[in-house]
Amino acid sequence: IEGAGLGLFAWDENAKDTENCVVFRKGDIVGTYVGEIIVGKDELDNRYPGNDTIAPYVLHLGESSSVYVDSSDPSKSSPMRFINAASDGRVPNVEFIEKARVRALKKIRHGEELLACYGEGEGFLGYSD
Repeated sequence: IEGAGLGLFAWDENAKDTENCVVFRKGDIVGTYVGEIIVGKDELDNRYPGNDTIAPYVLHLGESSSVYVDSSDPSKSSPMRFINAASDGRVPNVEFIEKARVRALKKIRHGEELLACYGEGEGFLGYSD
């Protein structure tokens, strides 16, 4: 996908029948979005000046929260930072939920890319309360 990030794909290294292998089922916790905690929009703006929406690899922990998780540093993050937006007609198969966890919305098969709705506004990564 032109202009897309790296992406994150469901994978089972022990799968014998990769075409039919289900890695995650609906409701499974896929992982946790990990990184440095930023408290307050002012602190976020100081760290990433000039961004109208939100910085890459930053998850906003809900509309009523002033807490953000910055996973831009690979040494302080998890692979969840590579989840791409479900755009161009692609349907989300994971969602961000409380405590920065990622939950499967449906069966996700071996080799399938994890896609999420990034929320309201261009560049927004987070979830609604």
